[in-house]
Amino acid sequence: GDRSKTDNMPDNGGMQAAYRAWEVYKENNPNEADIQLPGIDLTSDQLYWLQYGRAWCDTWRDDYWLSYTGVHAPRYARLIGTIQNFPQFAEAYNCPIGSPMNPENKCKIW
Repeated sequence: GDRSKTDNMPDNGGMQAAYRAWEVYKENNPNEADIQLPGIDLTSDQLYWLQYGRAWCDTWRDDYWLSYTGVHAPRYARLIGTIQNFPQFAEAYNCPIGSPMNPENKCKIW
């Protein structure tokens, strides 16, 4: 919303830059692009998004958000709001078009 747009826009733009760097890395290191962790059935792209989400993890009491008045959007909202705008996320996890994590209308900064 209005109060958190100074976070939301950089979150979105920063993720675009970070994901592009990930793509360049994979292009320049084709032998490492599809490395998987032993015992974890996730692609390297899925692990990329998992790591991004892990960085935003928080634990709060259920009633915490009822009285939240901060100027920043809650961390979970910043995470979901960012990755919903990336077709690459939806592709990595096979999210159907129109589903919560792959809305038809996406926000693209650049």
